[in-house]
Formats: sequence, C-alpha cells, structure tokens
Amino acid sequence: MNIHELQTPRLLARRLTIADIQPWLAYMTAPGAMRFFTGVDGNRAGAEYWIERQLMRYKRDGFGLMALIERSSGQLIGQCGLLRQVVDEQQELEVGYHLLPAWRGKGFGLEAAQAFRDFAFDNQMATSVVSLIHINNHDSQRLAERNGLQRERLTLNYGTFADAPHYIYRISREQWQALQQPASDSQPFVVSTDKSRLDRALIHQFLSCQSYWAQGIPESVLNQALEHSLCFGGYLGHHQVAFARVVTDQATFANLLDVFVLPQWRGRGFSGQLLKAVMTHPDLQGLRRFMLATRDAHALYKRLGFGPPLHPNSLMERYQPDL
Repeated sequence: MNIHELQTPRLLARRLTIADIQPWLAYMTAPGAMRFFTGVDGNRAGAEYWIERQLMRYKRDGFGLMALIERSSGQLIGQCGLLRQVVDEQQELEVGYHLLPAWRGKGFGLEAAQAFRDFAFDNQMATSVVSLIHINNHDSQRLAERNGLQRERLTLNYGTFADAPHYIYRISREQWQALQQPASDSQPFVVSTDKSRLDRALIHQFLSCQSYWAQGIPESVLNQALEHSLCFGGYLGHHQVAFARVVTDQATFANLLDVFVLPQWRGRGFSGQLLKAVMTHPDLQGLRRFMLATRDAHALYKRLGFGPPLHPNSLMERYQPDL
C-alpha cells in the first residue's frame, strides 16, 4: 500500500496541501494546543510554516505528517504520519500525531498511529519506531503506550525542539511482531472503559453480522451510540475479545446493551468478569431501575439480580428495528 493512500476503518490519510492551512488554523489557535511546541506560533503564519515543513518532508523523505480525513464526514480531523528525526545525533523514525480538539477521545489517534506504525514495520522502514513526546503531554504519552511503545529515556536534543524535555517512546520490530500474535488466554482478561482502546471495527463486525439484535447496523449509527454510552471493553493483551455498553443518566436509570464475548473466547468466565465490572462501576450505583433485554441469557443475568419486570403492563416501547 502507498503511504499516501493509507486507510483505516474510519480514516483516510492523504498528503497535506496549501489548501489545508486554513482548516489547520483550528488546531493552531485552540486553547493550549501549542503549549508543548517551541518556535511555532499559534497563528496563520505558524500554520503556514507547519504545512510547508511537511511539504518539504515529502520532497526530501517521501513522507511526513499526513492529513487525516474522517471518512463518513469528509472532514480534516488531524494529522498523523512518519517523520525522519535526529535525536541525540541518531536517526530515528517517528510516528507523530495531532488531532483537532473536537475529535479527541474517540479512538481516532490510536487508529491512525497504529496504521502508520504497522506500515513502517510492514515495509521494512526501520528496526524500531519512536514517538517523541513532551514530558508534560500526558495524553500523548498514554496514546503511545496503547500503541505498544514503551518509555525509553529523556532527551533534550530533539531537532526543532532542542532544549525542550521530551520522552523517547520506542517499539522494536520484535516487540511489534509479538503484538501481532493472536490473543491468548494465558494473558489476563482486563476490562477498561477507555473508549480510545475500543476496536470499533471488531465491534461493528460482530454486531452487524453475528448478533441477533443489531443485524446490519450502520457503522455511523454504531459510532454515535458508542459516543453517548458508557462502554466496557474486555481485552486479552492488546486484543479486544468482549464488549458491553450502558446508556444511563447516572442517577436513576440505566439500560445494558450490546453485551458479547467473541465466540472463540466463550466458556472461560469472561462474560461474568465483564458484567461484574459493569455492575460495580461507580457511575452505576444507587440506580432506581437497571434494565436489559435478552433472548437467551436469562440465567446469567438472574445471578446479577435481574428478573422479569414487577409490573410488565406498565412498560411500553416504541420499537423501530429497521433504523
């Protein structure tokens, strides 16, 4: 695959152009966006300089930061790409990423960073890949860790940002290859409510193709549902194997939805661990009513205190399954 045509389930990557200066101003002028950068102004001149540097990289290296386009809307939501860097007089290949504020916390940064990381190793571009992150940029540090990179050391000698303290996060080819191995039940099963970890393509594939309750659900509808839900992902290492979400006002009512464990991982107690994490979550305590619908898992939910409605005649619904 050409690096200038990289695609993920929700994103397209393309070369930046001079026409991207204006939309990129939204990043440069966002409150606090430039606090980790030195020598770049948060104004139009800074945006012009930023884009021109990437155009120079394309000519010199054949790659650089790319425009990230959200596929369903066609909007530019950020930049991500591979960068040749000199750190402490050593050549490094960096995965860099920047998202517009409105698009953060939705997993787009990790989705893009993983794609460029994989491209670098798939195409033998380096024996290791780094991310260079200001010591106070904790969000980017967490993303690097979710991308499989580990903090190596501190540097003060990093190209444009000399004398600004940055951590070097690194992943070797061998470590990357280990991440590609299938999930194993020798790894601990971990439940997380961090939406940026969700494998949205996997969730959509299961719900739209394998579930009995959400057959054919459009990806755009699912993504909207995820954004407005408390989501629980179940993981073996870096691999998601289970999911549940809750719609709630966090005061009186909650509805449990879309619970599943992938078929090949059933019978290991993961559903019980997933649901225990749901039922003990601090935002779901003291609710007057907690509801769910199931066709065949009544015994499982009964153990958690669920049962038939005490007054079924008082419940009504407006059901539109084809939406």
